[in-house]
Amino acid sequence: MKFINKKICVISMTYGRPKYIERSFESLYKRAGYVFDHFVFDDNSDEETQIVLEKLKAKYKFVLYKNEERLDIYRSFHKNIKKISKNYDYYVKMDSDIELLSDNMLPLLLENFNLNKKVSGMTPRIEGVLEHERRTNEIEFLNGHAVKLRFPVAYGCFMIFPKKVFSSFEVLSDSEIRDMQCRWGVDTKLYEHALQYGEFIIIEDLSVYHIDNTYGQRRVDDKYFTERKRWSKIDNDEVWYMNASKIISPCFITREVYDSIKRISSDYDDFIENCKSHINDNSFLQLRNERRNEIEKQEKKQDEISREDRRRKIEKIKKYKISSPINFRSDPHMMHGSEEIHDEIPIWAKNNPRVIIEEIYIEVK
Repeated sequence: MKFINKKICVISMTYGRPKYIERSFESLYKRAGYVFDHFVFDDNSDEETQIVLEKLKAKYKFVLYKNEERLDIYRSFHKNIKKISKNYDYYVKMDSDIELLSDNMLPLLLENFNLNKKVSGMTPRIEGVLEHERRTNEIEFLNGHAVKLRFPVAYGCFMIFPKKVFSSFEVLSDSEIRDMQCRWGVDTKLYEHALQYGEFIIIEDLSVYHIDNTYGQRRVDDKYFTERKRWSKIDNDEVWYMNASKIISPCFITREVYDSIKRISSDYDDFIENCKSHINDNSFLQLRNERRNEIEKQEKKQDEISREDRRRKIEKIKKYKISSPINFRSDPHMMHGSEEIHDEIPIWAKNNPRVIIEEIYIEVK
């Protein structure tokens, strides 16, 4: 094996979902195909999860770091990464809802760092999520692997980096961690950092399964998703559409129309009734959209007036920068890959994993 003397560090981020964690760790130790050191960052999980972690720790002998309070993924990563040595040759950042599907995952990934491209990081194919864009990008065949180059990572749930990339990643200080408002976005920051060193590629012939973000999980246990705060916007969309499709069957509504109906619906019951109304008479949707657009124009105008008033009174004001990174799923409220500045965090952006929220301060002359 070419990489027999290479040291590999695997970092798992955990919070709750003990069944997923057990499934994830068992697949890692079964299919990694290589000796590695395993570090687990637990973000103050509940008692049930702690019991599972201790059981797995006794079995697999990994190192477990427990946060004394809930920090969320972004701050938990920055807090605990300081405890990891920078002397490993490769680093894997892995979410706890990831199940490895391919055998010998690590050595098969590592050999791609020897490609004639300047590879700074990579991820296997992520199964179980909607990824329509993967059909539109060309696949190159290198050293027996099916590889995608110059392709944004839609889900950074299993990422591997060489030492020079990972060890140079800037870690926040304790005070910065404490004051940071961002809850998610570790994957984006790692991905953007890696691009400074070369290509970040997707290995299409190796796969992992994103348990917690799959349509099968939504169909089996829809309440789990619709009642969660972290993914409420995305999962409400997907679960509502799946349920509606069963209710109106054999009639059919396109995703575009579902999106339009969702925007004018106050809750799930209203959404279902609006879907039925569209099936019976689709003219109502046009009228409702026209009314909604008029309200949004009025709100936007009023917001512009309010911002102008604040500019006159305040020399330095706090704003919120909302970003839609290219390696996140696109959000219907803003252009993919763009940034917007807001006076307040929009309702649609709160707890929305498709965007990153940052506090900024703007001087007004």
